[in-house]
Amino acid sequence: MNNIHQSGRQTTAPGFNIYNQPPDYYDATLSPEYIEQCFMPIRRLIDSLRKPEGVSILDLCCGTGVIPDLIRDLGGVSYLGLDLNPTFLDRARERMAGNEHFTFVEADLLKHQFDRRFDIVMMINGYHHFENHLKSQVVKRVHEMLAPEGSFILYEMCISTYENRDEFAHMVLDFYEKRIEWTRKNEPMTPKKLATWKNVRDLSVAGEDEYKVDYDYIRKDFHANGFALKQEIRVWPPENEDLFDDPRVGDFLFLFE
Repeated sequence: MNNIHQSGRQTTAPGFNIYNQPPDYYDATLSPEYIEQCFMPIRRLIDSLRKPEGVSILDLCCGTGVIPDLIRDLGGVSYLGLDLNPTFLDRARERMAGNEHFTFVEADLLKHQFDRRFDIVMMINGYHHFENHLKSQVVKRVHEMLAPEGSFILYEMCISTYENRDEFAHMVLDFYEKRIEWTRKNEPMTPKKLATWKNVRDLSVAGEDEYKVDYDYIRKDFHANGFALKQEIRVWPPENEDLFDDPRVGDFLFLFE
């Protein structure tokens, strides 16, 4: 294992990895409080983009199906969820059992061939799972998947700007230490939830399955690949809580066209 020391703090790149565990670990962070604070704005945005004749949605890195569960009652939705994790997809299918307009496919979005385009493509906490040299390829693929006048919804956790590897580790640690402390104060903190947040922190520092970037990186990447930003919302931390010196740090919901 790799031990990384920063400002007197230590993290360990663990053999344990929540993405190789039962989905209960991943879902432990998705408490009702978290969903209300962070994910309900996604539902409201999708609702605002729906057309009278219906809307087709492609959800890249759909995980365990929390977002489709939130929009299951919106009329006229045709949904396709894509992910590489078969265990997470099994949980998503369990969640959405009986909803014939919601389907899930195990596939690599950089290789999968789609037979249609979609009104909405979204990626919720998925962009940071791609190594930085692949991120622009992901954005270019999104263009290929969008219907004319389609919209791309991106949800991402943005860390502070960094110049080198040591600064990157510091910014990741700062982000997750404050997030864990905020969660302790505002949500029930179960042992599994705490273990999951700490594991994501350690994976992020180690660059294993988590490749966080800052706000400017995202804006520049999408602009360079032909997208225009139409709307953004910082959904965490709440507007009245300044956990970070930089207002561009936190969870952002972006709408690109």
